[in-house]
Amino acid sequence: MAGNQPSEPPPRASLAGATQARRVHGRFAPEPPSNLVTAIDDWDLRDRVDLAGRAKRALVVNFGAAWCHVCRGTLPRFERMAHSNPKMDFVVADVEECSDTAKNIRFTPTFAIFRGGKMVDRRFGGGDADLQAVEDRLWLHQDWPKFIE
Repeated sequence: MAGNQPSEPPPRASLAGATQARRVHGRFAPEPPSNLVTAIDDWDLRDRVDLAGRAKRALVVNFGAAWCHVCRGTLPRFERMAHSNPKMDFVVADVEECSDTAKNIRFTPTFAIFRGGKMVDRRFGGGDADLQAVEDRLWLHQDWPKFIE
């Protein structure tokens, strides 16, 4: 029965050059950008601050906590900030995992911007206005080496 044979499957699209996808809450989402990482402990966070300083790249750290629902709500927008600012590095740090580095963090979420290994700017809060203030400050820090040299 030639009429009942299954038709050929449609050709698969090539993934070369395309953004790889991951499943998030039942939907496909793009992979996180390569300039966005999670610090696993104090040593890791200190290394990332040091490396970014030596590479003359600004580093934005999102200090939050696993139990903080506001912190979890800021993560998608923080990821979009990383996508739109490829010349900067972005780190998500849990205040309980990075307790020594985060000892002066009083509110979660807190967004800190480091340049040359030192914190130069800090904003806290997870509301739309707070996150917009963080985004507005990024333009000051993204091309910082040209102002120093």
